[in-house]
Parts: sequence; structure tokens; C-alpha cells
Amino acid sequence: MKFEQVCQTFNQYLAQKNYWSVLLPLAVPGMFVCAGLQLISNFIYLGAVVNVLSYVGFWLFLLLSLSTCSFRMSAIGLGIMGLDHVWNLLSSLFKYHSLNYSALLYLALYGGLAYLAYRKSLSVN
Repeated sequence: MKFEQVCQTFNQYLAQKNYWSVLLPLAVPGMFVCAGLQLISNFIYLGAVVNVLSYVGFWLFLLLSLSTCSFRMSAIGLGIMGLDHVWNLLSSLFKYHSLNYSALLYLALYGGLAYLAYRKSLSVN
């Protein structure tokens, strides 16, 4: 079974549920808002609750946007999260003169997923 078929089946399942069908059209903007809040939290303290909600919301909206097969938008959202960890990595290098291995691992994860989603968007279109 191809990944697009899995996404379409997941979308059909979510469209049957009342509370998820309301969130499906808001998937891409919600993902961008949550990723933007994660990026802004590097410069302005937004609070732990907003940080956690934006992180969980990003993954939720990423799954919803993948269910609508919008792979290019998912790649952009994952790229924004990758930029967040680029900032964490560079700030630890310049401020503390040490390598933040968790930021490096997250950068590889988000960067790899963004690359795979972008490649998938090229093969689908």
C-alpha cells in the first residue's frame, strides 16, 4: 500500500468524526502557527504551557496535514521546526562554546523528515 493511500484512508476516517472533521481545514495554518510559536519562543519567553501546547499542536496538525496529502506544506512546517533547532544549536555553540547534541539530533530528524516530505511532494505532483 502506497503512502498516499494510507493518508487518504486516514483522511476518510477523520472526516467521519465530528470533532476531527472541523480541524481538517485548519491543519496547515495550525501547523504553521504552532511551528512559528516554537520559533518565537527562542527569542521571547511565552511560558511553558504555550510551549508544550504548540509542540503537541504541531505534531497533531502535521498528522492532519499529512492526511490531506499536502506534503509540500508539511515539508515547510518541518523545515520551520528544523530552523528552531538550528537556532538552538548555534546559540549553544556561540554562547556556551559547547555542542548541544540534542539540538543536533533534532535538526537531523526534522531536516530529514522535511527532505523526505519535499521529495514526496515532487513525486506526487
